Amino acid sequence: MKKECNIIRDLLPNYIENLVSEDTKEYIGKHINECSDCKNVLEIMQEGKNKVIEKEKEEEQIEL
Repeated sequence: MKKECNIIRDLLPNYIENLVSEDTKEYIGKHINECSDCKNVLEIMQEGKNKVIEKEKEEEQIEL
């Protein structure tokens, strides 16, 4: 794996949460478009986040 991929993967959690600058967001987006391995990692992370959100919503409805 390239050094650049390691850096991108370190930044992905903040990228998903929209906690990076516009320049960083643009840089990551460009890398993701060119690197299928990092794109796959991003998709897996986003799926995990979506599952957590769904579970939280279910728990919230149970409390009501």
